[in-house]
Amino acid sequence: MDAAGFSIGNYGYIATGNAGGFTYDLWQYDPSAGTWAEKDSLPLLLGNPRDNAACFVIGNYAYLGTGFDGVLMAPASDFWRYDPSANSWMQILDLQGTARAAAVGFSIGGKGYIHGGWDINMMSPTYYDDLWELSPPLGINEADAGSMVSVYPNPTSSTIQVISNQYSVRGLEIYNVMGEKVFQSPNSELRTHISLDLSSHPDGIYFITIKTDKENIVEKLIINK
Repeated sequence: MDAAGFSIGNYGYIATGNAGGFTYDLWQYDPSAGTWAEKDSLPLLLGNPRDNAACFVIGNYAYLGTGFDGVLMAPASDFWRYDPSANSWMQILDLQGTARAAAVGFSIGGKGYIHGGWDINMMSPTYYDDLWELSPPLGINEADAGSMVSVYPNPTSSTIQVISNQYSVRGLEIYNVMGEKVFQSPNSELRTHISLDLSSHPDGIYFITIKTDKENIVEKLIINK
């Protein structure tokens, strides 16, 4: 019960919920065969099991977040992107509003929206009527970054190398999962190879924006010293 549902292509999906206990699993339904198949679960160490999550679909990706965190026993604000082609989850920017459960999620024109919800306080509930808009991670158009740039080693303990296979790079920006910019390189002459020392940054998940002469590309980056 209280699961999140979405569809991509010809398949339907059910994720998280409560089945006598909070869950973090994902199931895909194939209507042509009338069968269910278990898919990659929300990463347990980072994405806690939950119910009453919100979700929406942008392009070929599903976005799921908020809900009631079954570990912290509190409303959540984290958000995740599911890629059915890779059968994998990636953490993205948290909802910047108040943590909540039972919000409504929908998408229009390549952007996702979260509306309403409440704080799950049975004694003195707070209901929300705000509306939040999410563009693909950090509001920057994503591309097939794997074919255009390489960021390695990733995870890293200190220095990363950014190699552009197609475009010339004019600058880099790095954001933490709170959406705060923690690094910005000065715009300089176009390059195809940049070396960057990140040893002063704390461990965690980041998003690196590679600004090229054609478009901006976003890559997930993990620092683990």
